[in-house]
Amino acid sequence: MIEQYIQHMHRKRRTVNTIRLRLFYLCKFANWFRQDLLTATHDDFDAYIHADRKWSQSTQQVATATLKSFYGWAHREGLIPANPTRDLPGITVHRRRQRMASEAAIRTAIRCDDISDRAMILLGAECGLRVTEIATLHKSNRSEEWLNVVGKGNKQRTLHLSPELAAILDEIESTRMRHGHYFPGKSGIYPIHPSTAWRHITAVLNSNPHSLRRRAGTIVYRKSGNDIRLAQVFLGHAQASTTEQYLDVADDDLMTAGGLTRIAA
Repeated sequence: MIEQYIQHMHRKRRTVNTIRLRLFYLCKFANWFRQDLLTATHDDFDAYIHADRKWSQSTQQVATATLKSFYGWAHREGLIPANPTRDLPGITVHRRRQRMASEAAIRTAIRCDDISDRAMILLGAECGLRVTEIATLHKSNRSEEWLNVVGKGNKQRTLHLSPELAAILDEIESTRMRHGHYFPGKSGIYPIHPSTAWRHITAVLNSNPHSLRRRAGTIVYRKSGNDIRLAQVFLGHAQASTTEQYLDVADDDLMTAGGLTRIAA
């Protein structure tokens, strides 16, 4: 049944990362429940979501979304008479203000010895690639100084490479590329796992890869005269409201806002 559900997601053209997450949390629930999945109830789901106190709100949110997706599919397929997750409340994630990677940190990071790490940093900082898009980057995605990337929701976007980044990718192609992968795994047949790319970037940058994507989107927005549509297309978002969440608000911006609202004596 789980295999049928995975096939369904493939037919719906869900991304590799989405399918991997859905499979991981569904199998985790199956191992926890240890009964016929189709007999699970609302109370079982609630107990599972809150069973591990180490789970963050973000993790609970992904696990809940997985259950809703799977049981919604099972109901539509006629495997169960009703969707038991219909009234399962979503998990609200209270997001903290996130900073974009600083220019100083990026300059330090790209002076590292490993050319692959330098390439990952620049792909995030200049092209705004997600960590999964970085890890799975393939030669077929490149056409000279352009990258054609397929991101979440199978949204395709075209990005221009700086001469510096193009030169680094050229060197990787001639020295390290295996089976067309810019960042091959141990076997070389498959690319590295996104979590491995995450660890590499974080170790060199001393910040998570998302801070690079946030930096790229913010720079495009500011230097384009606050063109939210351009930033949206650049980042590959379906909605401009999502893009707005990526744009960094610096302390200088907040100081300016404070000055604008100041009551004159």
